[in-house]
Amino acid sequence: MKARDTQGAKDAMENMEEKGVDADVVSCSTVIDAYAKTGDTSGAEWWLRRMEEKGIGADVVSYNTVIDAYVNYVTFFSSYFCHP
Repeated sequence: MKARDTQGAKDAMENMEEKGVDADVVSCSTVIDAYAKTGDTSGAEWWLRRMEEKGIGADVVSYNTVIDAYVNYVTFFSSYFCHP
């Protein structure tokens, strides 16, 4: 799985669940990171909510990854639309 491969990350999580392997904060944060790196802020946030719904405690990495996705999103559009 490559860093920006959201489908691969999603498939890996589903494969883990099918095999009875419980997701943890590291595996969930990895999926969140894949979505964040592609600029998919809603996907990153969805996975954060999903891990919380499953009782997996998010950590500073999980939250910061989602925050970073939004910062990059805002920075991109600010530079694109506000560039003189």
